[in-house]
Amino acid sequence: MSRALWRRSSGVVALSGLVVLGATATVLAFGVERANDRRLEAQTLDQAAERLSLDLRSSLSALRGMSALAVDGSVDAAEFAAFGAEVRRASAFVGLAYGDIIDGGDRAAWEARTGYGIRDTDGAGGFTAAAIRDRYVPVRLVDPANDTTRSVLGFDVTSDPVRRDGERQAFVSVDPVIVGPIRLATSGRPGLYVILAVRDPGGRPIGAVSSGLTASTLIENLADIPGIATDRVTLLVDGEVVVDGHQSGERRVFDAGGREITLIARDQRGTPFAVLPFVVLGATIALAAAAGLFADRDRRDRTAAREEAERRVRLAALADDLATATDPRSVVRVAAARAGAVLGADHTNVGVVDPTDPGKLVVVHDPTMDGGLGELFAVQAIDARLPLTDCVRTVRPVVVASRDAYAEAYPAVLGEVDRAGIQAVVCAPLQGSLADGAIGVVGFAWRWLLRSREVVSVGRAVAEVAEVLGRALERALGREAVELGMQRLREFTADLASAKTLVDVQDTVSEQLPVLFGVRAVTVESVAPGGAPVAGRHFPVYDDPAVSVVLAVHADDGAWTPAHDDLMATVAGLVQHAWRRARQHEQERGVLLRLQATLLTPAPPPRHVALDVRYVAALDMVGLGGDWYSIVERPDATFLVIGDIAGHGPEAVAVMAEVKSLLRHVLDRGATMEHAIEEADACLRRRGTYASATLVEIPLHEPVLHYLNAGHPYPMVRTPTGVELLTDSHRPWLGFPAQSRPPSTRPFEPGELLLLYTDGLVERRDRSIDDGIDAVARTLATTPPEELFDTLLAGRTLRLDTGYVDDDVALVSALRLPDRPTR
Repeated sequence: MSRALWRRSSGVVALSGLVVLGATATVLAFGVERANDRRLEAQTLDQAAERLSLDLRSSLSALRGMSALAVDGSVDAAEFAAFGAEVRRASAFVGLAYGDIIDGGDRAAWEARTGYGIRDTDGAGGFTAAAIRDRYVPVRLVDPANDTTRSVLGFDVTSDPVRRDGERQAFVSVDPVIVGPIRLATSGRPGLYVILAVRDPGGRPIGAVSSGLTASTLIENLADIPGIATDRVTLLVDGEVVVDGHQSGERRVFDAGGREITLIARDQRGTPFAVLPFVVLGATIALAAAAGLFADRDRRDRTAAREEAERRVRLAALADDLATATDPRSVVRVAAARAGAVLGADHTNVGVVDPTDPGKLVVVHDPTMDGGLGELFAVQAIDARLPLTDCVRTVRPVVVASRDAYAEAYPAVLGEVDRAGIQAVVCAPLQGSLADGAIGVVGFAWRWLLRSREVVSVGRAVAEVAEVLGRALERALGREAVELGMQRLREFTADLASAKTLVDVQDTVSEQLPVLFGVRAVTVESVAPGGAPVAGRHFPVYDDPAVSVVLAVHADDGAWTPAHDDLMATVAGLVQHAWRRARQHEQERGVLLRLQATLLTPAPPPRHVALDVRYVAALDMVGLGGDWYSIVERPDATFLVIGDIAGHGPEAVAVMAEVKSLLRHVLDRGATMEHAIEEADACLRRRGTYASATLVEIPLHEPVLHYLNAGHPYPMVRTPTGVELLTDSHRPWLGFPAQSRPPSTRPFEPGELLLLYTDGLVERRDRSIDDGIDAVARTLATTPPEELFDTLLAGRTLRLDTGYVDDDVALVSALRLPDRPTR
């Protein structure tokens, strides 16, 4: 063989070898790309299923706080609108509907009250008049309220078998229920129907919140996943086709709301075939190297995708846990204990701006925090230079990726951080849908530094956790604020109901309403006709020809909303009733005071005894009572009478006036004490009431006294040797059938002092009557006559918390004078 032929033959062989190698490399490359295509398709389907699962679980979780709106047994439009805005922001729902539970017999009343006729769906996006049924759940509230959503007002969600089955399941479950597929009421498009029973604080269903998830909308939410063509996705619920993308093959199945959801999709990016018909060995080696690099990148992508999917599962679990936390403290405890697991952080700190002092941040640290940081930083001033407070103050994330960065930004606390072993910190503000600033902050700490390529992904993940936590905290703060407001309103209503005077009403309003409404001041103001207007917002309370009474509200800009107007109008009605009642009470009391003043006359000038009298009325909230005294002078003797009619108010005063006049009349006409007391007894029996009384006769020229006691506190006599109680009891209370005993007689020498009193002087809640009598006796023994009454009454007060029984007090004293020489 010639050298040239050999060279050609060798070239052919080499070229053939290169061709074979190139073809082999091409086939291998095609096989690798096909395998990679299958992996991409599996990854795409995993991401799509995870996204759809998260959308459904987040939507269901967002509904769970609905029962917090029913703490007072009902759901109003303002509360539902605020709740709906939050739910729509955190879910795939585009609108919500709330329906009341109505018995069939209450249908007409409900339609008249709401103005909506109860209707059934016609199955094609329209409505017909509802059939007669025993029970309805008609829609009363929608959010957002627009022309499309208002079309479902009055729609009975139990009007077709699918929705009725969902309603039946919802009212035996505490979780939202998914049913379908179904054609949605407003659009007639296919989708899923979600319903949750709304329960009052006792757990009784009072209504249902529901919405539809349009199937096409759920699929469109997958459009940003690489390789997904939304028109080529098939979706099944419990094996029934909801969206038909004409796809078959690999599928993903998961559970949501008690339903089996199946998703079928293919990666639509196509397979980039490597056409290498004539590849030399060097190209094959380069292809092998490129394949190695691609495999490494693919491994990293798959690892990142797996970690992202796991993080989203943990985030959804955290959202479920937070949905069960009903108050801010529970939300913070759940977040501090479990939020770190979403990010793989070593420590979690959650701070809430103190609602009573916005200058403070109250922080809860997870139990694993070392170095005493939990106690040291439990309360932080908002203006302090710390990561959490900086985040709240600026309402922006704070990222400290290493210890060196921490030393530069926060050198004052570097020692405490080193003791806890912390290398990196990331904080994010917690914001609500209604507040302009931050309502709190969540911070995560790691024992290792964050590499630059990790900062962006960690920051994004922290922001997602902060969004979920912020919604939960806002919901809990809102519920706590509603419960606190309801408690304050109940206390205000109770205090207002017990207010007896106009001053009481004014004090109750000015002390309690500013706190209840969060304003600077609320006052009760009177405006004369033609007078200058009172500053502030006005709510009418009371009108008469002489004066108008209004509630004047002084509020800062932005602190007052239309909802405040509605509530204050209701409060003004309560104040109006209290004002009229107090005004009538004061008028009646004035009449009774004037009547008593005419009946309780001053003591006469001294004759053979020096007399003194005193009367103190009961507290305003009790009313005037039936205590009385009387002094009757005859030529031969002076008669002292003291008594107490059972009860208080106008009837007691009227009976007191009648009995007093009767006794004065019969004694003036010369009757004995026995006869006088029998007349009083007969009068009280005719009236059907009772009284205690003591009658004393002091002869003009005889140093004795005669007395009769009908169930009244014992008279006292101060003698040179002490105080003597006249303990003889001659009969029970007047008005009870009883047989009287004759009067008792004792010496009454010059210089001795007689004291008569009613039980209001000796009764206290914190001691027995006997102790009260002993205390009065001690005072009588040591006090000059001219100071006696002031000393006895000095301990009494118009305050309720001093122990004294709120009762009238009547006092009569008689000092026996030396006999005057006769001419």
